[in-house]
Amino acid sequence: MAFAVASLSPKSFILPDLVSHCDFKLRISRHRKQVTVETKKWLFQGDSLDANKRKAFHGLNAGLLTAMTYPNAACPQLRVCNDFLTFLFHLDNLSDDMDNRGTHNIADVVLNSLYFPYSYPSTARIGRMTKHLYKRVIPTSSPGTQQRFIETMDFFFQSVTQQALDRANGVIPDLDSYIALRRDTSGCKPCWALIEYANNLKIPDEVMDHPTILALGEAANDLVTWSNDIFSYNVEQSKGDTHNMIPVVMYQKDLSLQEAVDFVGQMCKSSIDRFKAERDNLPSWGPHIDRQVNVYVQGLADWIVGSLHWSFESTRYFGSNGRKIKSTRVVELLPLRQEARARAATVTLRPTLSPITVPPRAPSPATPTESEPVTPSSSVHSISVPKSADSEESTPHSPWSVQRSQDVVVSPIPNSPKPTLGRIQTESLFVSETQEQTPESGVLVQYPEILSPAMANPMVNQRIVRNEPLGLYSLTIWLFYTLIYAPTMTLLRVFLNQDVHPHPLCHYGYL
Repeated sequence: MAFAVASLSPKSFILPDLVSHCDFKLRISRHRKQVTVETKKWLFQGDSLDANKRKAFHGLNAGLLTAMTYPNAACPQLRVCNDFLTFLFHLDNLSDDMDNRGTHNIADVVLNSLYFPYSYPSTARIGRMTKHLYKRVIPTSSPGTQQRFIETMDFFFQSVTQQALDRANGVIPDLDSYIALRRDTSGCKPCWALIEYANNLKIPDEVMDHPTILALGEAANDLVTWSNDIFSYNVEQSKGDTHNMIPVVMYQKDLSLQEAVDFVGQMCKSSIDRFKAERDNLPSWGPHIDRQVNVYVQGLADWIVGSLHWSFESTRYFGSNGRKIKSTRVVELLPLRQEARARAATVTLRPTLSPITVPPRAPSPATPTESEPVTPSSSVHSISVPKSADSEESTPHSPWSVQRSQDVVVSPIPNSPKPTLGRIQTESLFVSETQEQTPESGVLVQYPEILSPAMANPMVNQRIVRNEPLGLYSLTIWLFYTLIYAPTMTLLRVFLNQDVHPHPLCHYGYL
């Protein structure tokens, strides 16, 4: 159904038709209702949520999102994924209402709980939830999956901290800085690691680090993130929140609201096209790995199509009018809240340093290995949306009065050095190859270890790093997994000739 922009009130805008552009098949897990009920019990157990927040959670419909994005997961794995998505939305709501210090404190508790799930002493409820959640991920996930999950959560909190600083200072970043930051604040990257966990994938690290795999994850991240910015703009503009691509594009490119929405919509469509192009260029690593890679890529496609449809089924963005707006695509702008008017006086635009081009794919390694498969080259996709003839003199619709100052410090995200991977001691089922000699007994002891990004901010000083031998509880689980669980699953796969996805030690109550 077509609409004329000129006929609309300036207090409304038209959504781009992203659902029709995405032709991926939508699938829904049959375990949706069961995991939804169990996750609600898990979240509400011992909580302090008032009636309004509980109602908002029910309207969130996180169970449907999980069922759409992990449709092939067995019930225990789907339950863990649903717990995490609910947990992630909870973190997002907390970070929206907190300043830099509050976000920093939450990050300290959550990251320590992930690095030390068996020994970190935390009485905070969010710490207990984190440890209980991650303890259920450890038994059946590979070391690479654990590494990717923890380090992407690390990146998530780094970017959320920067977002809190921008919000506190009333700063709208330039588009390049925003894209780099938003890929981490979205929380999509840990969800990609859960695709491996949910489907019992054991993909080698060198395959997961291949440029094509990284490009597929980046394209899916861009679609989910940028479309979310379009869908959530109405709610966020009413609160005066500038961490959204719509106001970034409006002020940097001097576009009206509808032109900015169309611009971002075209970027979303381009990201879907990038995903299809990269998927067609997938190399081969052999039948066994190829099967797992195809499952992983299908998981990314499920996230693309599932997130688009879920956005209209949830009350998070459009209230109870989601299905109507999905049909008409017309969104009426909400009035500004009182706190949004207070923020408007301090909003500042960062200067633009260079023309904007949407990154077509993840950067290739500087020195590829000889065993790395060769893939066909892909074309560069860029976005160009022409402005209307009268847009130069028109004033963009905006709830903020922007002070175009040149004295604002430019975001350090694009030019800052990339985080390096450093060895950080952590608790895990998997023991590293390094050994140390204890001064007391002279006995060689192996310590659990995992790769994690070295954070370039003060948060790293708050992380607890301990040199402790493998605990009795962890050793018991490792022995159970190695001597009983793994051989049993192998025999079942041989005799049943199919994959089996049980989840050992899956307990739903947390301490």
